[in-house]
Amino acid sequence: MKTGSYYEVNKRKSRWGDTESPSQVVDPGWPTVDSINSALRRGILSGLAGASAMMIQVSLFIPVDTLLAVQYRYGESATVAWRRLIAQGYGRFYCGIFPALIQGPAARFGDTASNATVLNALDSARITREAPTVIKTTIASGFAAAWRVFIIPVDVSKTLWQIYGPLGPKKIFEQYLKFGVGGFYFGSLTAFSAAFLGHLPWYCTFNSLDQSLPTFSPIIRNACLGFTASFVSDSCTNCFRVLKAIRQAEGLSYTDAIASVVKQQGVFGLLTRGLKTRIIANGIQGIFFTVLWRSIESSFLLRSQQQGERKQIKER
Repeated sequence: MKTGSYYEVNKRKSRWGDTESPSQVVDPGWPTVDSINSALRRGILSGLAGASAMMIQVSLFIPVDTLLAVQYRYGESATVAWRRLIAQGYGRFYCGIFPALIQGPAARFGDTASNATVLNALDSARITREAPTVIKTTIASGFAAAWRVFIIPVDVSKTLWQIYGPLGPKKIFEQYLKFGVGGFYFGSLTAFSAAFLGHLPWYCTFNSLDQSLPTFSPIIRNACLGFTASFVSDSCTNCFRVLKAIRQAEGLSYTDAIASVVKQQGVFGLLTRGLKTRIIANGIQGIFFTVLWRSIESSFLLRSQQQGERKQIKER
């Protein structure tokens, strides 16, 4: 639902339950300490909602994520990768679920918290409020990408487990013996690039459409936002995800990883390996995540607002 800028929303009613008349609201030139603290609280709530939604999403869609990891590593079609996995039993699709249940929600927490915090902080001040959406989202994407690098050891463990199946824990231990702790940061550069270039188009698309689309059924509206944002993001970042999976699984340099894929499938293969599966799978997951995230977020914000109102009543 289109709600206007942070300041405009606060003029009607504070997101934290503090009702104020327009004459009581001061519109600062730059974000203040109070507005930044408020934006951080808003970001944490949005992040917790995103993490909660992602926990459910990972639990339901981990087989698809495993299929994509195998496609990225071996350059197989979805059908061939499916047969490779199914030959090892249905449990093979769930290899890596434990690190995935940590990495997925943690990553989404960073994505959603960064977006909400930055947008709310910049919308709270007169000078920064009118900045283009792409500028605001670029700043948020930088924070989100840095967070992804921070949690990349969990991502490496998940990738190894998904690609090597039951041998995953052994491969993780071998990675540590061979490369030390640094081995768990293989793919950091592509992880940052993929996260930044994935977050930027996803949230640019999402934020722009969220501001411009008319208000109608929340579920259908959020579903449209989620699918469109996922389609744009996946189209921009697929090659980075291919390189990240190969580097994490094999420890190859980026140059060797690129050469390996190009030799096998050409430049087109580097850009499109697993892309069809990813667009379909992530489109569905984008719909699922966005609808669930916005629903949980609304619930959290309503609860926070009610708590703020009760606190005001007690203080009076």
